[in-house]
Amino acid sequence: DVTTVFLLRHAERTGTMRDDDPVSPAGEERSRLIARVLGETGVEAILVSETLRSRQTAAPLAEKTEVQPEVIRRGDLDGLA
Repeated sequence: DVTTVFLLRHAERTGTMRDDDPVSPAGEERSRLIARVLGETGVEAILVSETLRSRQTAAPLAEKTEVQPEVIRRGDLDGLA
C-alpha cells in the first residue's frame, strides 16, 4: 500500500499575526480551490491546528469529502501518532 500525504499551510489571512485571524477573501478562494483539486483524490483524513484560519482553510475540503477534520493541539505530538 502507498500512502500519499498532502501538507498544506493555511490560506491567506486577514489582520495581524494572531491565532484567531480568519482567512481573507483571497484565502477563502484558495480554500475552495484546494477542495476542487483534492476533493476527488480519496482524502481519508484531514488534520488541522487549533487556529481559526487552519480550520477555515480545511472546511471546504471537509465538506466536499465528508471527512471531519481532526484538531491537533499545539505541542500535542501524540495526536499525530
